[in-house]
Amino acid sequence: MTDSMRLRSVFLAGCVALALPGFAACGFYAAQTWAAWRAAGAAALGTRAAGEVMRAISPVMVERGRLQEAALTADPQGSEALLPAKAASDRALKQARSAVEDAGLSTAAVERARERVSRRQGNEPPAPLLASAPPCARR
Repeated sequence: MTDSMRLRSVFLAGCVALALPGFAACGFYAAQTWAAWRAAGAAALGTRAAGEVMRAISPVMVERGRLQEAALTADPQGSEALLPAKAASDRALKQARSAVEDAGLSTAAVERARERVSRRQGNEPPAPLLASAPPCARR
């Protein structure tokens, strides 16, 4: 009886010794896959945030154009015509801010964009889009 028990014990120990490296390799691959999954999730959030910011550019530029047109024509009814453009750009910037925040990124650029558009609505002269851009020459 002892010989068969010893044989079973040796066989079981051999199987465990052969299986341990496989379990370790599986654990290593599982950890790598989990890290890749988390990185892919973060990349997806970052891509969504970039997409929302890019989508917000169009309504903001439409509002900017309408603000410049209103400033040049000095139309008293112009402020009412700006409301749909303002609502669209506010909505787009809010979605962009939310997506950027969800991605864990800084929302400072989105806030600056909203601040610049709000400043223009206060009849301040529009600043160049780029700080280093030269002013346009008049003809």
